[in-house]
Amino acid sequence: MSEIARNENQLFTLLILKMIVIKDDLSNEIIDFSKKINYDKIQEIDNFSIKYGDNPEHFNELVYYKENTPFIYLKDRSQYNGDYPSSLTVLNQDVIHNSCEFEISNKKIITRS
Repeated sequence: MSEIARNENQLFTLLILKMIVIKDDLSNEIIDFSKKINYDKIQEIDNFSIKYGDNPEHFNELVYYKENTPFIYLKDRSQYNGDYPSSLTVLNQDVIHNSCEFEISNKKIITRS
């Protein structure tokens, strides 16, 4: 399991970004969905998708992901200020003692730490 969103705005952003990439367009259907969930940053997501697709390497430029970026999208633990115990490559040693095995994204990193 991995932390892909730290709040509902990030989750909605990721959902809408994936929808735009799959449709390869900001369709009326996606616009209607965004309105129904009161999401108003759709143009920012479309602009991001045109420039980067859904490449997580650039999520530091994605609306709502610029701050409080989920651990899975960071390469360095020092950039993370949350309490999720692991990314795919890094353990968050400060909180690992409060974690369960389902929160460890990649069990192999435990033996490397």
